[in-house]
Amino acid sequence: MSKSPPYGGYTDSPRPPTAGESELDVAEDANQRQDQYQGKYSPLKDHLRTVDEDEIEFSFSEIEDILGFTLPNSTHKYDA
Repeated sequence: MSKSPPYGGYTDSPRPPTAGESELDVAEDANQRQDQYQGKYSPLKDHLRTVDEDEIEFSFSEIEDILGFTLPNSTHKYDA
């Protein structure tokens, strides 16, 4: 039994190479698609790419400032 990819079919695992393609070609294609994706949380993704730290901590308020909208109420209910 295979597991479904998370988040509605999105997966960060590259597809297998097709004839005449190298694994590097597939990886570059996957990176390009991720860079083009502009979802609701893309501003946070973009911000994190500018951070030159191995670890970073944000408050919910700081994340909301980066995103430009209020996080869902469930964010504050459940532990990560």
